[in-house]
Amino acid sequence: QGPFNGPYLTRCMMNPKDKILRKVWHGRIPVCFRLSPEDLPADEPAPPPFFALIPRMTYFPLVIEKAVRQFHSYRASLSGADMSLFMDEARASPRTGQRGQTGAGGETDTNKACASETCSSDDHAVWLEFDTRPLKWHYPVGLLFDLFGSASSLPWEIYIHFENYPSDILLAPPVNRASVKANFMSTIKEADMLKHRGSVVSEMQPRDHLQLWMGLLNGTFEQFWTVNRRFMQPFVQTNPSANPPTRPTLEDQEAENEPGDSPASETVNITSEDSPNLLMATGTRVFRYCPFRLYFSPLSLEKNIQGSERVLLAEEALDPSEGDKNSGTYLPENLPPYVQCLISPFNESGLPITFSDVLESLFASPALSRFGQLHRQDFVFLVHGVRVPETAPGQWIAENLAYADNFVHIVARHL
Repeated sequence: QGPFNGPYLTRCMMNPKDKILRKVWHGRIPVCFRLSPEDLPADEPAPPPFFALIPRMTYFPLVIEKAVRQFHSYRASLSGADMSLFMDEARASPRTGQRGQTGAGGETDTNKACASETCSSDDHAVWLEFDTRPLKWHYPVGLLFDLFGSASSLPWEIYIHFENYPSDILLAPPVNRASVKANFMSTIKEADMLKHRGSVVSEMQPRDHLQLWMGLLNGTFEQFWTVNRRFMQPFVQTNPSANPPTRPTLEDQEAENEPGDSPASETVNITSEDSPNLLMATGTRVFRYCPFRLYFSPLSLEKNIQGSERVLLAEEALDPSEGDKNSGTYLPENLPPYVQCLISPFNESGLPITFSDVLESLFASPALSRFGQLHRQDFVFLVHGVRVPETAPGQWIAENLAYADNFVHIVARHL
């Protein structure tokens, strides 16, 4: 059966090391890095591109070091610059890539990799661009691809720049491991504040923080999830009245049994295929609030004659001059980078929320409701590149489809 119904859902909720978590973790995007023509002297040929298979969960500054060194060396060779200082810094900063890659000198010692969080003196100036759009280095790679990429146009071609850093669009430099780590840990803390009022992070030791970070840096599922599973613990309510409506307990069922009836079994037999009821009946753990963020892509989806989808720029597919500007056929220029609000795992009736409820809450949030021309039915919603069924339980999504920073990053693309 599918991952969002029936017994398969039960197994996923009960096993933190299930197949879906691993599939999400091991998601990869083929990328072709090219040196920006703007960073080349006039009339000079471009260097060969650099190809890599990039994990969706990681961040670009953690995986582009080899490409940066290759293009930096090429630029220096054209200008006749002395590369000794750069290469000395590169050798002094051990690196580990994703699994199967080695750092400088072929070393893979994670302790050595951890000793230096910076790369080279030029790293602060490096930035990435796709289709004239600077890519935010503090966003996960998978989120950036869902915002701007297309499965029909692979590998994803990205230009590397060394000059003219767009500080008005991107977070201020330096762009290095230390900056990514600081932003990543800050987002983890925010997610934990929503889930558990920050209790999990506050109880973690420095070695736990290090293992979490190194698990992401090395792309090692077990290393990361040994610590990250703590963030999937249920939130313990201190106020009983704040709990959602209770369900009959085993003792209640035994009390209702007529004399001679067999005792109630501890095993709950689920016959309904309805995901929220399944979530409720299995007594699954819940968070205080589920960390969701909604982003609007400047791209749109259009189906061709064969029925497959291709990506169009919003200005190409949706020309406001061809229709009513209030018809919901374009995105306002002053949209916030993302929309976020408090989303409880249960609705006002005490029932588990679904993905549909999550979207309804996000569209009703003050940050978005002021844009009256944005209508939910005009968009498709992607998480890790796939469309999540609107009947999927919100709590299940928060546990199984979150990024490494523990947020579920939803991308809306206009139909």
